[in-house]
Amino acid sequence: MIKRRSLRTRAIIVLVLDESDEMLSRGFKDQIYYVNRYLPPELQVVLLSATLPNEILEITSKLMTDPVKILVKSDELTLEVSII
Repeated sequence: MIKRRSLRTRAIIVLVLDESDEMLSRGFKDQIYYVNRYLPPELQVVLLSATLPNEILEITSKLMTDPVKILVKSDELTLEVSII
């Protein structure tokens, strides 16, 4: 859709990548970076992942400004928030 110019990417304000660890394990890293090239710089990016491999941290450093990491421990329902 981006190549055909049938999607106006400048109107997108939030990009949500759910199961981003699974996306990376299936080889979608290049496609994520490709799509990001066409998105506005002020875009809010949300990465959701069950695990936190190094590739996720790499993507956050390239796609986000001042990212916030929210960790949910499997045995608790409380949140721990830290600035990456």
